Amino acid sequence: MTAMRTPNLSPEKKALLEQRLGIAPTRGGGAVIPPRTNRDRAPLSFAQRQMWVIDQMTPGNPAYNLPNGYRLRGPLDVTALERSFNEIIKRHEALRTTFAVQDGEPLQRVHPDWKIAIEVTTLAHLSAEEREAKLQQLASEESIRPFDLSRLPLIRVSLFTLGDAEHVVIINLHHIVADGLSVGLLLNEVDAFYRAFTEGGHPRLPALTVQYGDFAAWQRHGLAHEVAYAKQIEFWRTRLGGGLPVLELPADLPRPAVQSFKGSNVFFHIPTTLAQQVKALGAREGCTFFMTVLAAFQVLLQRYAGAEDVVVGTPLGARTPGELEPLIGNFLNMAVLRCDLSANPTFLEVLRRTRGTTLDAFSNSELPFAAMMEHLTFERDPSRNPIFQVMLQVLSPAAPRIGDLEVHNFHFDLRFAQFDLSLHLYEENGAYVGRFEYCTDLFYEETVERLSANFDQLLHGIVKNPEQRISELPILAASERYQLLNEWNDTATDFPADALLHELFEAQVQRTPERTALTVGTTALSYGTLDARANRLAQALRSRGIGRGHRVGVCVERDAEMLAVVLAILKTGAAYVPLDPSFPEARLRFMADDAQLALLVSTSVLAGAVGLPRERQLLLDADARIIAAAPGTRLSADAHGALAGDPAYVIYTSGSTGKPKGVVIPHRAVVNFLTSMAREPGLSPEDVLVAVTTLSFDIAVLELLLPLTRGAAVAIATRDEALAGDALRSLLERHGATVMQATPVTWRLLLEAGWTGRTPFKALVGGEALPQDLVDQLIARGVEVWNMYGPTETTVWSTCARISDTSQGITIGTPIANTTVRILDTQRNLCPVGVPGELCIGGEGVALGYWNRPDLTAERFIPDPFAVASEGAEAARLYRTGDRARWRSDGTLEHLGRLDDQIKLRGFRIEAGEIEAGIAQHPAVREVAVIAREDAPGDKRLVAYLVVENPPADLLDQLRALVRAASPEYMVPARFVTLEALPRTPNGKLDRKALPAPEAGATAPSGGVVAPRTPTEAMVMSAFRDVLPRTTFDVFDNFFDLGGHSLMAARLMAKLRTTSGLDLPLRHLFERPTVAGLAEAIDALAWAASSRRAPERAANRVEIEL
Repeated sequence: MTAMRTPNLSPEKKALLEQRLGIAPTRGGGAVIPPRTNRDRAPLSFAQRQMWVIDQMTPGNPAYNLPNGYRLRGPLDVTALERSFNEIIKRHEALRTTFAVQDGEPLQRVHPDWKIAIEVTTLAHLSAEEREAKLQQLASEESIRPFDLSRLPLIRVSLFTLGDAEHVVIINLHHIVADGLSVGLLLNEVDAFYRAFTEGGHPRLPALTVQYGDFAAWQRHGLAHEVAYAKQIEFWRTRLGGGLPVLELPADLPRPAVQSFKGSNVFFHIPTTLAQQVKALGAREGCTFFMTVLAAFQVLLQRYAGAEDVVVGTPLGARTPGELEPLIGNFLNMAVLRCDLSANPTFLEVLRRTRGTTLDAFSNSELPFAAMMEHLTFERDPSRNPIFQVMLQVLSPAAPRIGDLEVHNFHFDLRFAQFDLSLHLYEENGAYVGRFEYCTDLFYEETVERLSANFDQLLHGIVKNPEQRISELPILAASERYQLLNEWNDTATDFPADALLHELFEAQVQRTPERTALTVGTTALSYGTLDARANRLAQALRSRGIGRGHRVGVCVERDAEMLAVVLAILKTGAAYVPLDPSFPEARLRFMADDAQLALLVSTSVLAGAVGLPRERQLLLDADARIIAAAPGTRLSADAHGALAGDPAYVIYTSGSTGKPKGVVIPHRAVVNFLTSMAREPGLSPEDVLVAVTTLSFDIAVLELLLPLTRGAAVAIATRDEALAGDALRSLLERHGATVMQATPVTWRLLLEAGWTGRTPFKALVGGEALPQDLVDQLIARGVEVWNMYGPTETTVWSTCARISDTSQGITIGTPIANTTVRILDTQRNLCPVGVPGELCIGGEGVALGYWNRPDLTAERFIPDPFAVASEGAEAARLYRTGDRARWRSDGTLEHLGRLDDQIKLRGFRIEAGEIEAGIAQHPAVREVAVIAREDAPGDKRLVAYLVVENPPADLLDQLRALVRAASPEYMVPARFVTLEALPRTPNGKLDRKALPAPEAGATAPSGGVVAPRTPTEAMVMSAFRDVLPRTTFDVFDNFFDLGGHSLMAARLMAKLRTTSGLDLPLRHLFERPTVAGLAEAIDALAWAASSRRAPERAANRVEIEL
C-alpha cells in the first residue's frame, strides 16, 4: 500500500481519506465490540442485508459474486494450497456462514466446520492460443456461477493447469461474506499457511479477537440508537434531498423493466506517464488521484448524458474499530458523491468542487448506506439501482504472494454488472489497468470501447490544459472525429448547380413532349401542354410586372391549374408562396401581408380570404381570356429572370410565437434535392406518383416536381381523395400508381381502407416519426418503404433510408447528396457516436433564412464550425433543427424526437415515443400521444391520448399492462384520455400543445381514496397495513412512497406468501409497488398455478426465497 500525496490536507483529513479509501489501516484502542452470546447465529449487517434483499429479488444473482484471478508461475503444491484455504475457512466464521429466515427476519447461521475442494481443470494439452481463449471462457463462466445463500460454500476456488509450472487460480466469493479488502487478507493468510505446509513451519497469524457475526450484532445495536448518527443522517438528507437526479446514459438498447445484472467489461490502460501527470495535477490542487479521476469521470458522464447534477457511488473500507482489520467479511460501505457541474466550469473548478464533495462525503460515511437509504425519499425503480447508477473504484497496488510462486493479477471478463456503468482502476507498477464494467442489457461492446477511448482522450486533454471549460475539453479520438466529419458526411455529388428549377422541367419537355405529365380526375395533360399553359400564365404575370425579387401567392384548389401556376411563377423569376384555401382567413391574410406579395394567383371564390385588392390579383376564372390570349412561348431570358441562388418559394411554417414564419428556399437547393431524390429513393420515367400533400406543405415539392424532371407522371389527388382512405385506394388502383409519399396518418388511412399493396411500389413516409407497426404492415404487403426526414428549412428531405427490417429500430438513414449532418451538444461540440444531441444540417439544401426575420434567422442558422472554407466561397452554414438525434455505430442516424418534447418526471428522463410504441401495440388503438401535464402545481403526470376503434371494456387495464410489461412503473400514464381525433397542425403534424386537459376523475385513478375492489386487493391491503407505518392509503399508492423500505418489502412478501399460499418473488413488489398492481400479479400467479394444478410450495421455500 502506498501513501497518497495530499499536500493541502490536514493530517486528520489525510488519515480519514486514506482510511475511507481502504489504503491505510484504522488504528483503534482496546476491543469495543463484545462477543455475542449465541455463537451459531447473528443478525445481518447493513451491507449484508442490502445484498440479501437483492438476492431475494433474483435468487442466485451473480452480480454480487466477487471473483479474482491470479497467474501462478513455479512449482505448485495443490494439496498445500487446498489445506491453506480450508484453514482460513476454519479461522473466519464469515466463510462458513449461510443465511436463513426466522420469524420473518433474515439471520446469519454460522456452521462449526466446512471444507472445500479445489476444482482443477487441465488445459495444458491445448495450443497456446486455444489455451488462453479457453481459460478466458472458463474464468468468465466461473464469474457468473451462482451461489445459494442458504447453503455452503460461499467461496469457491478453481485452478487451471496451463503447464507444469504455470497455473491460474480463480477465487470466487459471494460479496455478502467478503469485500475487496478481504481478498487481500485472504491472500496474505493463504501465503502464511502455504509456506507453513510446504516448508514445515507454523503460520504466524494474530489471533482473531472478534468474528464477523460479533460486528454485525454490534452494528445493529449501535444503529438502533440513531441519535449518535443524527448529524450524519441530517447531512445525507440535505445532500441527497430535493429529488435525486437519474443518470440517463445514452443506451443502445431499451432498458428492461427489471434489472438483470448481465454485464461485460472493456479493459484499457493508463500508461505510467499519463498516470503521473494526472497525479501531479491533482497534487497541485491538494487532491488525490481518486479525486482527480473522479472529476474526469464526472466530465465524461456529463458529456455523454448532458447532466449537470451527477451522482456517483464509490465503495469505502469501513473497518472501524481496529480489531476488525484482520477479519474477512463484508465491511463495505458506499459513499454517495453528488457532483455539481453547472455553469460550464473549468476542469480545475470541477476538481476543487470534487475535493470538497469527497471530503464531506467521507467525513459522514460511518452511517451505513442501507441505513442512510431509510432516511431518504427517492423513486424506486426495479430497472436500475437506486441513488446512483454509476460507480468509481480506484484500487491501490497489491503484490500478492503465495510461497515462492511468482504471482500476477489475471484479468478476465466478469459477465455481470452491478450498475449501468462502473469504472475500476487497478494500479500496477505505476500505471493503471482500467476496466469499464457495463450492463449488456443497455450497451454494446463497441459503444463502451468508444467511451473508453473518449476517457483516454479526455485525460490527455485535462493534463494538457486543465483551465479549459469542461465543454471545451476534447473527448473525440482522431479516428472518431474523422468518421463523424468526413466518412459519414462524404456526400459530395455533381449536380447542375446553376440550373433553375423550372429549367429541369423544360429540359424534360424537350425530351418527351407527348408523354402524360399529370392527371387530375378526368383531365390529363402532356408535358408539352402543361408547359404551354405555364408559359401563358408566365406571360400574363410578366405583363403585370412580375419578375425576379417578387413573391407571388398561390391560392387555388388541387386541380390541373395548380401545377401550371407554380411553374409559371418560377418561369417569371419570382418565388411562389403557397396559401392553402383551407387555412383560416386570419392566417391567410397574415401570410399575404408578411410576405409582401406582389400578386395573388387564385380564383374568384378563393381570393377574398387573402385580402389583396383586385389590382393585385390574377384570377384563373375571371381573367381566363387575358391568360388564354397570352403567347404560349417561353419568356425570353432577361434581367427579370432568376439566378440559382434566388428564392424559388417561400413556405410558411408554424412559429413558436403562434405567428407563422416564412422559409425562403433558393432554386439551387431544390435542384440539388430533386437530383438527389431521382437517384435515391429513385424515380424512373415509367413511374406514376400519386400526389396527396397540400401545396403549403413543402414535401409537395417532391410529389409535384420530381416526376416532371424524370419523365414520369403525377396523379394529383383532390382534397377529398387525399382525406378518404377508400377514395385514395381507388385512385392508386385506377392509375396503377408505383410511388406515393405521405405522412404516417395518410398511410394508416389507406391501410384501414383495405389497400393490399402492389409490387413494385415505393412508399415514401415522412413528416412525422415512422411507427414500427406501420412499417411492418407496409413491408408485409410487398411495399418498398423509405423513411424520409428533413425540416422545411433544409429543403424537404435531408436524410433518407430504405427500411426492410425493424428489429434493430428505425433509422432516418444518411444525408442525401451534398448535405452534411452534425450532432451537436449544447456547447456546439460534436457528440460522440451514440450520444444524442441537436441535429444540425448543412450543405446545399440550407434555406436562405426566414423572410424578414433576421433575429430568428441568426438564431437558427449558424456558421458551421467544422467546415473547411474554400477561398472565395460563402461560409458554410448549419440549420439547428431542434430535433434530438444520434449517430448509430453503422453510420446511420436515429431520430429521438424534439428537444423540447422530452419529459422529465421525478428525476427520470422519459421518451414519450417509447410509451407510445407500447400502447400502439394494442389492436384497438389507432393513434396515441403521450405528454406530461402539470395541471396542478407540483403534480406532474403522464397523460396518454388515444384514438380507439372497437375498444374492449377493460381497455385501460389492458393498456396499463402493456406498458408495465416493457417499462418501469413511473412510465405508466396516470391518465388515459380518448379523443375522436388527435389535434393536428395545418400541415397534418401532431399538435401536442393542443391536446386538452383531461376531465377530472374519469379516465384513471386520481383524487380521493380508492378502497380495495376485489378480495385479492383486500388481502394485499391488509398486508400493507401490517408492515407500513401508515394505515391510510388507497390501492394506487406506492408502497415505497408510504414509507416502505427493502426490509419491510421482504416482510410484506413473506406475509403474502403465507396468506396466499403462492410462490411470490420479491421482485413483483418492486415491479408493481401498489396494492392494485401487486394484487393483479397475485391473481395472474394464482390462475397460472391452478391451470397447472401445481401443489402449493410456499411453505417449502420460506428460508430460500424469504
